[in-house]
Amino acid sequence: TYVCRYTTFEYADDMRPATSEILPIWRSRSQVVILHSLFSAHGEVTASSIAQRFGFNRASVNAEVQHLVQAGLVVRRDVGRAKVLELADGHPALQALRTLVDLTIGPLFELPDLYRLQGIERVAIFGSWARRHNGEPGPRPADIDVLVVGSADMFAVSEACLPIAGRLGLPVNPHTVTREQLESANSDPVLHSIVSGALVEVPRP
Repeated sequence: TYVCRYTTFEYADDMRPATSEILPIWRSRSQVVILHSLFSAHGEVTASSIAQRFGFNRASVNAEVQHLVQAGLVVRRDVGRAKVLELADGHPALQALRTLVDLTIGPLFELPDLYRLQGIERVAIFGSWARRHNGEPGPRPADIDVLVVGSADMFAVSEACLPIAGRLGLPVNPHTVTREQLESANSDPVLHSIVSGALVEVPRP
């Protein structure tokens, strides 16, 4: 029986150090998620909304927000009873931080867009990005290899990857297969190599 090995970005234990070898620089998992939430905000963002969305401890999120406020990267403003978080407009480090955040967890936030295509059953990242994410040391990934399982047309998948690649600033290379092809991966050397290596599952939104 062939078993595919998947991992996901662990949002629990939010105060544990972020150990991803892609960019092992963050104080904690919640810190990088807070920053990503602010960079990709559509509407008001609060510590409570971040904690609820990702299953974080509220006190942990508040502690990380306080560090970011003290660093001058984030500001809080009162909107009714809520304390809304915003990035400090004009801070010279913001653009660099955006790149670092996207390189660390950006694909796991951007690639769920592929599930909007009809017929897609599973999306997973493989190759160098997956290996770095799983903690294997090595050079920074130059692209993102994506396994797309389902009946979606490969040209539609490739087209859907273009804006994602633009937002991430890295090429996104989809490898589209059917469920039947995945189940018989042992008979396909290329597919066997993909699924026997590091795979990071992209969760549905």
